[in-house]
Amino acid sequence: MREALNQFPIDVSAFEGFLPHRPPMLWIDQVISLNEKGGSCLVIFDKKKHYFDKSKIRQSSTIEWMAQAYGFVSIAKTLILEEEIKLNQVFMAGFSKVEFLDEIPIDAKKVKINVLLKIKMGPMSVVQAEVVSTEESHNIIYVKADLKLFAS
Repeated sequence: MREALNQFPIDVSAFEGFLPHRPPMLWIDQVISLNEKGGSCLVIFDKKKHYFDKSKIRQSSTIEWMAQAYGFVSIAKTLILEEEIKLNQVFMAGFSKVEFLDEIPIDAKKVKINVLLKIKMGPMSVVQAEVVSTEESHNIIYVKADLKLFAS
């Protein structure tokens, strides 16, 4: 399994059991890259998922995407480094500096979530995150925020 985790994208089903997230509230689809301080994930749109409100994506859902992305990036990095971990409690303790910069187009098929660890103190992490377009020619940031996350 460890070799499969070094090949991107990684479907989040590979991390089942390591985080308490379960459908229908599991909204991240793939981990697409990792780096020293974070990584990136994809949300592939599915109009049946709870992040849609009628015909648009709820702004509050983008904050949850950011939090879940950091969780999956963290688990992926831990497993690739061959450390054993299982988290029983994972939740967002707060958020700040939230900027909704552009509306996500309804005809978009997916978005990328970038996460970067700024501070880690025990079970608390402060993460800088953004939801961006996957179109290389349209480098659009839809939402950015700082999140305070707890994991134990």
